Amino acid sequence: CHRLYSQGAQQPPIVFDSDTLEYRESEQVILASGNVTIFQTSYTFQSDHASIDIPNKKLKAWGNVIFKDISKNEIRANFLNYNQIDGSAKLEEAQGSFGPWLFSTKRIEKDLDGNFVLERAKLSTCETDMSKYHLYGYRIRVMPKKRLTVQHAIFRVGHIPILYLPYYYYPLGEKHLAFQIFPGKSDAEGGFVRTVWGYPPTDETY
Repeated sequence: CHRLYSQGAQQPPIVFDSDTLEYRESEQVILASGNVTIFQTSYTFQSDHASIDIPNKKLKAWGNVIFKDISKNEIRANFLNYNQIDGSAKLEEAQGSFGPWLFSTKRIEKDLDGNFVLERAKLSTCETDMSKYHLYGYRIRVMPKKRLTVQHAIFRVGHIPILYLPYYYYPLGEKHLAFQIFPGKSDAEGGFVRTVWGYPPTDETY
């Protein structure tokens, strides 16, 4: 287990572990391979490989990446680029969840406020198979424990588009007058879409 301290900054150390470790002194870059695990107070990630750019305080990870932030959001991806200075992150070919929603996206970015932006993403409340039904969005913005919004939302059952909305809103904890759509499929009803319009009196209501 190794510790890396930031020079001249009041930042907690990065704690990391791996099967092999290489330090390139001329570049001031640490290369780690095999069962890489990196910890800091605001995040944890695991991967097959990682590099730590010490002067620029940037981390890269690739191969079976699992990223967890301070809000306990967990995202699996092929590639991660993390900025230690402002806490922003970019992940490619990623999957994860926000509240009841599972997601799969080409790219997801986490800003310095802890919000996420997904590009060309699929969302579904189906726990096992996103191909049964999903919502596709060109751009999806997630504010954890507050709201999820989608630009150019297309609801699909299987591969069949059944509804288009230029804008879609779903609460993730905050109370708000909302129009919600729940696509699904069952043996008795086949494909269906249920809608709810109203103000939730409690956090547990629809």
